[in-house]
Amino acid sequence: GAFGDGQSHTLASLGYTTLAAAQAKYPSAKALTDEADWAAHQSAVDSIRGTGVGQGGIVFTPAGRYRFNRSLRFPWHHWGTSGSGAVSWIGEGSRASIIELRNDFQETAKYYSLAGGDSGRTVNLGDPNGQFCVATMERVDPDFHTSLMDVLFCGLGFVGPGTWASSWPLGSTNGYTTKGVITTDRVKFREIWISGFYAGLAVDGGQTVYRDVDINNCYYGIYFHWRNVFNHGDARFWNVNISNCKAACVGSD
Repeated sequence: GAFGDGQSHTLASLGYTTLAAAQAKYPSAKALTDEADWAAHQSAVDSIRGTGVGQGGIVFTPAGRYRFNRSLRFPWHHWGTSGSGAVSWIGEGSRASIIELRNDFQETAKYYSLAGGDSGRTVNLGDPNGQFCVATMERVDPDFHTSLMDVLFCGLGFVGPGTWASSWPLGSTNGYTTKGVITTDRVKFREIWISGFYAGLAVDGGQTVYRDVDINNCYYGIYFHWRNVFNHGDARFWNVNISNCKAACVGSD
């Protein structure tokens, strides 16, 4: 499982010599260089996602500091009969259950953003280059969205690889391009802390609720991707605090 001690625990360092052997315990692992904390979380998400109505569940992250080397991806979910079950993620507090990215990584991820589903045009999550820490959904179709606020992210902190925003030259990202949390349609966020990313919260969808969210020391606090045809607004914000962000607290393309 996950360690949560703030230290690096690659699968290779745990004694695994082949990916197949590591996948016996961490089914979603992709390489022996993966952090066990990430592999445990992604395996937990994938194990409960299921298919259809009534599937899904909650991933619980106890207090601790967890090292990630890849994006954690949550499934596409339809409130009717299609897609995967809704998967929520609950921690023990925004300063207690902390997800940490130590390095700016170059993992590109895409989701479908135009009518036509899999045949539609693809758009990078978290431009430029698609780097991000957590994606609330893998895919968005014109008629399939997350079910009506039954996806909840609560009691979690996300710490990125960026240096303090106050030390960055004006107009410079200091080389960091990783986004914090990419949000798509109909996900509720409660008691979340995001710090040290190019953009703390990248909003790629609407009908989303943000409550008790603290974003600091990023280049942009919140970044709206208006060019995404599904970003139709309807975002609600309660007690969202943004501070010490170098370019702007709120930006858009």
